[in-house]
Amino acid sequence: MREIGALEAKKKLDTLLDWVEQGEELVITRRGKAGRPHCPIPRFDAIARLRQRAPRHPFDSAAA
Repeated sequence: MREIGALEAKKKLDTLLDWVEQGEELVITRRGKAGRPHCPIPRFDAIARLRQRAPRHPFDSAAA
């Protein structure tokens, strides 16, 4: 996997796209640091987790 700075990536975008099309993996860094990948919890998983934590009402049909 290659690391390339953001400024250099701007200048060589066509080349980078060619590399990626050929299967090369790239990490674009800013000031020498790679950013964290953004991977949010899917909405439905988050809702299910909240429902598991919520207290059950005694008359709730789902609690039975």
